[in-house]
Amino acid sequence: MIASGDRRATGRAIRGKNDVSLLRGCRRFVLASALALAPLMASANTVGLPVVATVSEASYPALTRPGKTGAAVHQGKSVRAADAVPGQGIVLLAGGAILQDGDDDGRLDVGETIDYHYTVINVGPAALSALTLSDSFGAVSCPLVALAVGAHMVCTSSHVVTAGDATNGAVINTASVSGQDDAARPVGASDVLLTQNLAGAAALHVFKSPDLVTDPDNSNGASEGDLLRYSFVIKNANAEDLSAVNLVEPDPLRIDTPITCAATTLGGSGFSGLGSGALASLDSVICTADYTITVADGTLGQVLNSVDATANATIAGAINASAASAVVVPLPPVADLAIDKQGPPLFQPGTDITFTIVVTNNGPDTAVNTILSDPTPPGLTWLSNSGDCVTAFPCALGDIVLDGSRTITSVFHIDANYSGPDPLINIASVSSDVTDPTPDNDASSASVPLITAPQPLESPAYIPAQDHWALWLNGILVGLLALGSLSLARRS
Repeated sequence: MIASGDRRATGRAIRGKNDVSLLRGCRRFVLASALALAPLMASANTVGLPVVATVSEASYPALTRPGKTGAAVHQGKSVRAADAVPGQGIVLLAGGAILQDGDDDGRLDVGETIDYHYTVINVGPAALSALTLSDSFGAVSCPLVALAVGAHMVCTSSHVVTAGDATNGAVINTASVSGQDDAARPVGASDVLLTQNLAGAAALHVFKSPDLVTDPDNSNGASEGDLLRYSFVIKNANAEDLSAVNLVEPDPLRIDTPITCAATTLGGSGFSGLGSGALASLDSVICTADYTITVADGTLGQVLNSVDATANATIAGAINASAASAVVVPLPPVADLAIDKQGPPLFQPGTDITFTIVVTNNGPDTAVNTILSDPTPPGLTWLSNSGDCVTAFPCALGDIVLDGSRTITSVFHIDANYSGPDPLINIASVSSDVTDPTPDNDASSASVPLITAPQPLESPAYIPAQDHWALWLNGILVGLLALGSLSLARRS
């Protein structure tokens, strides 16, 4: 969402040499063509993923104050990205602009000057250095190149309205700051300032910057249970002083603590608190709130948050601004490890037995710190491993990428008096530091039966030897039996 001004105010102006005309109830409407400006208002730093994106938007009064210096408006979108990594440096740039309106007509006239005011703040947990700032019109004057944690500086520049600016009725200025944190990681931020005809002299700007304060699971990124600390920077971005400055979280469930603000503004003035505090022209105040990332945020893949700021200006009346942030919560990586173990068809006590193990990563992510376990079965003694593991179990197989594999050959000795189970069963399993979506294939076993020895042939039946008289008598008996059988056959 990009807010556009729709504010009303009354005022008076002096016209003519001797004629004073009271202009009361004057109403003008200004639409900032925010959608057309959106491509110009997006910028990000160059740090890697996961990304924390902060979007700030401002709404401004639509009426210039006749007879009052300033017709500048700060409207649009400023996007800053930073790693959601504990200790990552974060820089924030909040700009303001005041038109030095020499003839008090509220318009951009050739030769008039726009003064730019940039507040550069270190809102992260690391010191910043090598800071440089530039805008659309060249280099910007800054007093420092380094900022300690919580420190800030004010940088300034100016632009003289050209004939082209006067014709267009608007000046767009993009400011950017870059540098590095104490770990030499790049940091950066940007802001866009729009000054246009009849825009008024009051503007409110708010930024929201998330910082990953704790990382209990050491994931080095945003995840469930991590603590986010939001830093809110409210800036009076124009000439009118603001009162009743307030900051509200539309969804109270998106923060765990109340929003609290510093007792002193960056300009050194007292700030009595939200709802009653005041900000002088171009001054800023920093507020904070905490939030712990939930399971629901992890399921959504991001922590979404927004904040609304309001204030009152003497001439412009009520003005508002909004900011939003999205902290990416990467889905945890998953790697489907699979294992296959093969052995010989039979085993024999007193010999060596060899098994082959193949571990494969079916993905989709890399399996980190893969470990292969293979407890030695009872009655066996481990002898050696070869291939992708040459040490005893458990084997450290390292990181296995998608479709990668590891092959290990293991040799065991079987006791000569093996009395273990038959078949012999050897089980291997694999694991990694990455979640496995299908753990059923993380173990494999080889079942090898005992070899069976062939049974000896039975000896023929023993027939004792007989002497010749026994043989003679047996012959006579056989003959008599034969004659008896023949006689019976003839009778029949």
